[in-house]
Amino acid sequence: MTARGEIDAPVAATGGRNVIAVVAVDGYHHWPRLSNAVSDASGAAALFKRLGFEQITEPLFDERATGKAIQELVTDDLMALGPEDSLVLFYAGHGGTRKHRLGDQEIKAGYLIPVDAAVSPNKVATWIELEGWLRAVSLLPAKHILVILDACHSGIALAPILKWRDVGTWRGTPLSPLQARRSRRIITSALDDQVALDSGPVAGHSLFTGCLIEGLTRGIPRSDNRVTTGSELGLYLQRRVETYPGSRQTPDFGTFAFDDRGEMLIPLATELPDAPGDARSNARRERAQRILADAYDRWLEQGCDERRLLDLDTVIEILAEIECTALSARAIRFLDESAARNLGDRDQDVAAILGFLQETEALEAPSARFTRLLQHRSPQIRRSAVRLVRELDPRLASRVLCEHVLRERDPDILGHVVACLREAGVAPARERAEEILSGRPSWRTAAWALTGMPGAPAALLLDDGSDFARDLGQLLARGGFRVIKQPNQWLFLDEELDPAVLESFQMIAVVRGENFFWTDHNPSYAALAQYILRGGLLFATSWVAWETARRPLVFATSSTAWETAERSFAAVLPFHMQHSSHNEGISLRARPAQTQLARDLFPEEFTFEASFEELSPHAETTILLHGDNDIPLYGFRRVGQGECHYLNVCQHHCTRPMSSPLETAAFSRAIERVSRWLYRRCAERTSSASPTPTS
Repeated sequence: MTARGEIDAPVAATGGRNVIAVVAVDGYHHWPRLSNAVSDASGAAALFKRLGFEQITEPLFDERATGKAIQELVTDDLMALGPEDSLVLFYAGHGGTRKHRLGDQEIKAGYLIPVDAAVSPNKVATWIELEGWLRAVSLLPAKHILVILDACHSGIALAPILKWRDVGTWRGTPLSPLQARRSRRIITSALDDQVALDSGPVAGHSLFTGCLIEGLTRGIPRSDNRVTTGSELGLYLQRRVETYPGSRQTPDFGTFAFDDRGEMLIPLATELPDAPGDARSNARRERAQRILADAYDRWLEQGCDERRLLDLDTVIEILAEIECTALSARAIRFLDESAARNLGDRDQDVAAILGFLQETEALEAPSARFTRLLQHRSPQIRRSAVRLVRELDPRLASRVLCEHVLRERDPDILGHVVACLREAGVAPARERAEEILSGRPSWRTAAWALTGMPGAPAALLLDDGSDFARDLGQLLARGGFRVIKQPNQWLFLDEELDPAVLESFQMIAVVRGENFFWTDHNPSYAALAQYILRGGLLFATSWVAWETARRPLVFATSSTAWETAERSFAAVLPFHMQHSSHNEGISLRARPAQTQLARDLFPEEFTFEASFEELSPHAETTILLHGDNDIPLYGFRRVGQGECHYLNVCQHHCTRPMSSPLETAAFSRAIERVSRWLYRRCAERTSSASPTPTS
């Protein structure tokens, strides 16, 4: 029987010592600060000492953990080990990798990051190369060596270093032969492209170190001898950490130089070791308060400079330890701006930040708080504020984000704001919608504003910047459309078109003559095709077909079939090419087709200069205007639930300037009549489905 926190005498003692050496860095000179590295190393040292290990070297913590000191630890200080000794060498801090190209082969090298290391991956002279450092460790006199690396926030590449990975178990193998052979084992907390979590099953420790403490105290099954081995510990940590809730890391383990398939025998505690309890909690609380006070003072001294805000890991540590309701309003501002600035896409810390926001609601009204964050000059803070208010309170989000729409100038953030409002089913009041639309909004913002503007059909003009596009937009407006102009200066847009958002527009006009681009596929074309199939009306001009119709056309008669058919935009156009040609700046005589609708829209023949394509209609296409040699100049085709109209005219000329074809008065009058006709068609289709504003 053993007393609480004690263990039986080591099994099969060999006369050697069990030694623990620890290195850890929280406060780097240049790298981001860590939260638990020193705490992890201290906890590991305390645990191993209770398991019978001794420290023969001073811990290298923070300022003591320089590159020189970490090197000297293994080249000088630990050379005092004896030939029968066992060494556990524990490191907690940043790790890094660097890629090297050798011919066709790419090799990753792993590094430890000392307290004084430079931050640039192009200047690694101050980093400690893992392979060389482990080579020095392997030359130490000790018979058994186990290196444990809790490399927070970046893994370490082991592939070039490990000799073999032991995925079996030593159970059933006699202990004496394992102890007699030399061992050189290593365990790391994460693979080289993974991030290590800062919290786990033991409070105040990272996930990896918490699982290490758990494994040696109660997690690893006890044998009669109550011992484990380095390889079994590595296997336990790999399985436990990988399957821990929220984990995104997988520990790695194996052997390095001069290993002879031996094993270090590590005693297992019968219970959790005695912990300082309140003293430890008090120490963590005091540390968190000290970090907050120092950082807060620096922030105030620098005029609340954004660069003086805390990193997210430190914020999370502080929130876990301090009494938030005792903070001043300004300290709360410091903490939530720090959290918002560094939140990014990190999902695991959102709950802690939301808890902080809820806990301190009485000190600052949530609406005022989020309004303040949304008006911050930092785009990172504003972007995170959108996410946080959305997850904290959707109704509050709808209110403050509606107010913020007119203030936000960053297109990316405004896109997130509008997306949030759309998903919540919130439409702006008519007065606010009018104000938004008068400010030349992006197409996404305009689409949302239109949900609060029942009535006149809206047209989205994807504008190539030509005079022809300008004139067409003016004629669409004369026809009755509310025209939203979106610059279309490269491909379609800087972002892909979204079919669901496009449905806010009753018509889309695409003018691409001055910015055509030969491509087989573009997601924006697929979005326009879906828009038509779902009931939209597309009005396209020349060169759209020319850039997409290099292959045989495939057209499906249903949206289901479309999903499995070739996604060629040409499949929804009214015409297909006879052959590729350059018909630029040609004087054309235009005449109506032999139908009443064609004669109503084009009551007179006229001559104008234009560039055009040599096209042929599909069988179901209605042609309304012909040019010379029966070249179709305008027609439309019903596709799915919508329509695609095509004007075989553009302003582009490769060799000389060319005027807008719409400067010809007769052609301009004709297109204005077409615009009024399209407006009536759109109005009839949408009159029974006008949106109603909800806020």
